[in-house]
Amino acid sequence: MEQYFSKAHTQLAKGVAVCLLLVHHLFFTEAAGYDELYIEGTPVMNGAASVAKVCVCLFLILSGFGLSRSSRELSVYTFYKRRLARLYPAYWMTWLLFVPISVVCLDRTLVSVYSENTWLYLLVNLLGIQVYFGTYGYIGTWWFMTAILTMYALFPILIRRPLFPLLLFLFLLDVLSPWFVHGIFRHWLFPFVMGIALDRYNIFQYLMKVQRPCIVIFLFLIATIGFAWPRLHLEDVGLGLWTDTPFAVCLLCLLFMATRNRASFSRSNILIVLGRFSYEIFLSHMFIIAYFCKDIVYASRQPIIIFIFGLGLSLAAAWLVQFFTTNCAYVLSFFERVSYKRCK
Repeated sequence: MEQYFSKAHTQLAKGVAVCLLLVHHLFFTEAAGYDELYIEGTPVMNGAASVAKVCVCLFLILSGFGLSRSSRELSVYTFYKRRLARLYPAYWMTWLLFVPISVVCLDRTLVSVYSENTWLYLLVNLLGIQVYFGTYGYIGTWWFMTAILTMYALFPILIRRPLFPLLLFLFLLDVLSPWFVHGIFRHWLFPFVMGIALDRYNIFQYLMKVQRPCIVIFLFLIATIGFAWPRLHLEDVGLGLWTDTPFAVCLLCLLFMATRNRASFSRSNILIVLGRFSYEIFLSHMFIIAYFCKDIVYASRQPIIIFIFGLGLSLAAAWLVQFFTTNCAYVLSFFERVSYKRCK
């Protein structure tokens, strides 16, 4: 079957999600060091930061969609091998590159972060499962590692379940949010399975056949605004809302409808570039905007300039992580081949 939502579309959507991620973390509080913009007494950037929280759902939807498309026929062993080989090397490389600098230069020691049971929390943090032990880890945003590892662990089971009743159950779980169910399952399984559903039900194939795209784009735009509205005026910018999943779906469909006749994009397109480095940006950006370069990023106090500096420096850090990860993999592969030839 022809894949209307191409790899380029996926990278473009990830690039949008990265921009939302940075807006969320750069402007979630005015105390970060920027001059807030007000419209009739309403803080614009803080509101944008709240709305941008949808990036979490967007990443999970894209993950579910991508796995459903590419991994449905893989054996369980091959699936886990490929996924873990994608996640852990860059994650551990980020540790090697940035954590020692934080310890030595910023005195952000392991003991100061984990306080007690330091080595246990360090181990679970290195494995990415720290949320299940009651901590976000060395970097607060790394809680998402626990979420995505959970989704990957469950994917071989989820992909074999009847999808519609599963979606209905997870929707109710997200809306009702029972306290006795862990937050990873309450809030983040729904968008992940929704991504699987977008692939399974060929949603983008139907959107490609729409005869009056302008009308559909307008409808998705209204729906996107409608689902984004509950996020405004929240006291807790990081609060999870059940409206985030339909918000992210509408945003993704809106993006596809606006670009559906383009199967590819220029590799220099900034959103495509950000999409290619999205995982590494997620891993490293908080070191840049919150620790190492915070004074540089917020020096102008102007939101647009802050975003540009934060984006550029985060992209540079992500390139560094990817560069060392890739080259270490090449070196290890070389030594494996040499060792194998000697054994023969």
